[in-house]
Amino acid sequence: MSGTKGKPANVKILESMVLWKGYYGRISGNKTSGFFIRYINNKWWPVTILNTNSYEQIECLAEECKAANDLAKAVNAAKHKMTQTRGGSFIINEFGQIIVPNSRGNGERMYVGILEGDLRFKDASTGKYFSFNDDSGLKTGDLWKKPYIGTMYHLSKYKEIYAWIDNSDGQMREKPSIQDEKLIKKLLAIRGSGGVRFIVNHHGIVLTKKEFAFKDWRPVYVGRVDYDRWFKKGG
Repeated sequence: MSGTKGKPANVKILESMVLWKGYYGRISGNKTSGFFIRYINNKWWPVTILNTNSYEQIECLAEECKAANDLAKAVNAAKHKMTQTRGGSFIINEFGQIIVPNSRGNGERMYVGILEGDLRFKDASTGKYFSFNDDSGLKTGDLWKKPYIGTMYHLSKYKEIYAWIDNSDGQMREKPSIQDEKLIKKLLAIRGSGGVRFIVNHHGIVLTKKEFAFKDWRPVYVGRVDYDRWFKKGG
């Protein structure tokens, strides 16, 4: 997905939304870590939340463009189909797939389209736009100063990357066919051992959290996913 850097954003909406049966790895227990459609300035619009170290929450609106408008319409269409409501959370996984959960929390999810290119958001505290695909100048372990958003994965104590996948029997642990040893080494360099939770954003950038002082956990940059050594695209 790094090849999308600098390309204008575009949303390819599916001709007919479909029930999503693939991996849905939203960060559990964190209501602000994700993308949302909210009614702002007399319109439905994509936003995300930046949590600062001072525990302040900054609402970041998507840049004015056709892709942002199309994204809001696609998510709202899915929300309305499932619950007759509009607005709420959704995710964009590392393949750019836009997945919308039922707001009632019953586990139903709809796959509505694919985000291509670079959709930027505005940091209300600075007035500047940022890209989730911009990791220029960052090294493994550097602070990540943008919203901590991505699909959740795990590194086991046996140094294997895996995910918990829902199925008819509950959950099963699934691993990629090839383990990304370079990514594993970077995660270990930051956290020191396995048993690590990390996320991958919609451009394939890998992030995790590091304890800088007692209970002072902050997001840090790890690197990028090697898609040849990663899970298969769902849908």
